[in-house]
Amino acid sequence: MSPDSLLLRAEDVSADHLLAWRSLSETSSIGNVFHGPDLLLPALRHLATSGTRLVVVRDDAGRWMLAVPVEARRPFYRHPVAAAQTLEHRQMPFGSPLAHPEAAPEHWDVLLDAVAGLGSRWWVAHLLHADHAAQLQRAAARRGALARRVLTHERAMARRHEDSDPVTRVLSGKRRRELRRRFRRLGDQLGGEPVVRDLLVGDRWTPGRVAEAFLSLEASGWKAPDGGAMALDHHEATFFRESVDGLAARGALQAWAVQGPQGAIAAMALLVHDAHTFYWWKIAYDEAYASGTPGVQVAVRSLTAFAESGASVLDTCTVPGHQLAAQLTEDSRTLTTLLVGLGTATGNAAVRTAPRWHEFRLRLDARLGRR
Repeated sequence: MSPDSLLLRAEDVSADHLLAWRSLSETSSIGNVFHGPDLLLPALRHLATSGTRLVVVRDDAGRWMLAVPVEARRPFYRHPVAAAQTLEHRQMPFGSPLAHPEAAPEHWDVLLDAVAGLGSRWWVAHLLHADHAAQLQRAAARRGALARRVLTHERAMARRHEDSDPVTRVLSGKRRRELRRRFRRLGDQLGGEPVVRDLLVGDRWTPGRVAEAFLSLEASGWKAPDGGAMALDHHEATFFRESVDGLAARGALQAWAVQGPQGAIAAMALLVHDAHTFYWWKIAYDEAYASGTPGVQVAVRSLTAFAESGASVLDTCTVPGHQLAAQLTEDSRTLTTLLVGLGTATGNAAVRTAPRWHEFRLRLDARLGRR
């Protein structure tokens, strides 16, 4: 019996599927909590197009070996040949498939067959870990198809060190003294010494209260005029609330806050984690307290939380060149977008022309003043 594949919509996911999916998420050789059910199911319900499917490859015993969400037939920078694309939305900072440690070349071959079954000639696989990009390139080569890496960049990341404190390792004594001075200033603004704590521990804020507090805090800052605050988009806000509920129920969420003695919140950092990796999912701060650097204060506390967790990696989920992430981490991970032909001449031609097309569209948009 050979490996087979499934193409699942959110409404197709059964209890048995959910168990297999969660097992794969917890054992994946390269963790990706954003493709686990707690974050991906709400995204499939509220942020994905109707043509999006969770593409699953199973072994001959029925175990899930690979899983990745793919949107069928979307234009890549308005390329004339529409492509299947790994699901992208503003809350999806990592696109690598979930991959069982025993996933073999034949399973990656079946994955390409399944994506081709969605009706597209090529696949744009976004934000891949370098190891997964290499697996897909080899699978493409076995079927005589082209595959090219584009948009490769380094993202700030921290690794756990058993023998040292992460804060003292990355911040000089002068910088730590400056942060303590700013923290005292923050206390003056908040009417008393602030505390930095996980809101889901102790008096146990409910996940719903945490979600609403973060949505309100984010909407009060710079993202509101920019249109990036989740509270301004019904679908994103609903996705966020459902995700917070699911993650908190499994103990996979920490909600760190800088809070004054009267309950005012100056900053929040939401950290999600799987078996191996912590992620800076969301950070927001109240600009009224900006002189006290509450966002930096809560980010620094998250380093300690990461060190105490036992996880091996902290992924900052930030864009290239993010100043705070660069200051607080020493390592990076390579992420790339891979263009994969799916075995047809048209698909190979699309892969061959897409990098030049991408550059042309960017220049055209810049000339026309489009974002």
